[in-house]
Amino acid sequence: MDTPIPLQPDTAKPTGKRQFLAVFGAVLGSIIMGAIMPSLLVILRLQGSPLLKRETIYFLPLFVVVSATIGCTPGAVVLSLLLFFRLEKHSAQLTLRKLVIKGVQDGAIMAFFNLPGYLALVFFWEENFAVARLVLLFIVAGSSCGMWVAWHVWSAWRPGERYWPRFSLGTLMIVVLLWGAAMLAFQPERRPKQPVNSRIEALDD
Repeated sequence: MDTPIPLQPDTAKPTGKRQFLAVFGAVLGSIIMGAIMPSLLVILRLQGSPLLKRETIYFLPLFVVVSATIGCTPGAVVLSLLLFFRLEKHSAQLTLRKLVIKGVQDGAIMAFFNLPGYLALVFFWEENFAVARLVLLFIVAGSSCGMWVAWHVWSAWRPGERYWPRFSLGTLMIVVLLWGAAMLAFQPERRPKQPVNSRIEALDD
């Protein structure tokens, strides 16, 4: 995907089933990468949080996933549709590389307009670099969604293209590094080990 591909002569505006599959694939991928996967990173961060106690160990992660899916999915759907039709205007003129770059840039910016996503701060607001973590989460999720939507726009306009994206090694490495950085930023905070005497006293109390 990193190598520019010349415009194919059989480029045609998609209609019917091909248009529906392209839009559906773009929206579905955006829901997964823009709502569900970020909620899993928040759950990862909660593993070292005092919010996760014995009585909330199952309820809180489930609450995060459900609330993120319900709250962020409408925004992910609307923003992915806006991005799809925005990129569609340039699909016949741009190479695949330029279209993907534009999708990544626009997706990263548009992700900040999914307002329910800001509620993730509730779970780690008092921690250091809380805002920086949230910004990174928006950028990673938005750019990944933008890359995914751009491919579906490209393939929809080119009947000779297959449905599944043909990512190059370079593109895969970028995606892995982006989500790897997000996972590193959301690693659970290590709690200091409690001295044995303190633990014994706590049990006695």
